[in-house]
Amino acid sequence: MIIMKSFNLDISRVDNVTRNPERAKHLMRSYARNIGSQASNETLRNDMISNDLNTSNKKYIVK
Repeated sequence: MIIMKSFNLDISRVDNVTRNPERAKHLMRSYARNIGSQASNETLRNDMISNDLNTSNKKYIVK
């Protein structure tokens, strides 16, 4: 629990840009699932979408 509390604070503290902590958590989980391969941004995006029941395709934009 302490790690998540710190994570929620630190994602915006780096450059003072407000970020969605839930989206960041989904990205980190997706990255962890794909750490053994060279997953593309699109692969991470699709993984985030498929593992979040409340996610619409428009929510995660890959640049």
